[in-house]
Amino acid sequence: MTDLELAQDPKTETPDHSERKRICHLATAQAKTTLKRGDRLRVTKCPGTKRWITFECWDGDWIMSKSGINDYHAINIDMVNDKAINFPIQPDPALLESMAMRYRHDFGLLDSKHQAAILVTMRQLWEEVAGVGFYRPIN
Repeated sequence: MTDLELAQDPKTETPDHSERKRICHLATAQAKTTLKRGDRLRVTKCPGTKRWITFECWDGDWIMSKSGINDYHAINIDMVNDKAINFPIQPDPALLESMAMRYRHDFGLLDSKHQAAILVTMRQLWEEVAGVGFYRPIN
């Protein structure tokens, strides 16, 4: 079962079920700000087959191909226009640590619990700047 299928199946409710849903949502949000009509995407389709499609539009959270099939999700994209990409795009951990040091100059001296809490905040700030947080620009 793919991450997407697990995230959508209510019978697979596990402690990290909500994390899978968050990752799928983040992947879709990032892809919606990245993909343009006519982009060539390589996607993985059940049972693990990779295929190339041409992006047409969005049908909710599903990608509609030029051929009219809307059975593709952003989390299954690994290439866009011959360039490797993975959604959701993750921030470099070194960037988050640098942001944390700028925010709290004593970051390196804090215990691991406080460091982890600050890194969560830095990830949230990164998501806002990357365009996948709560803010949505008006197009």
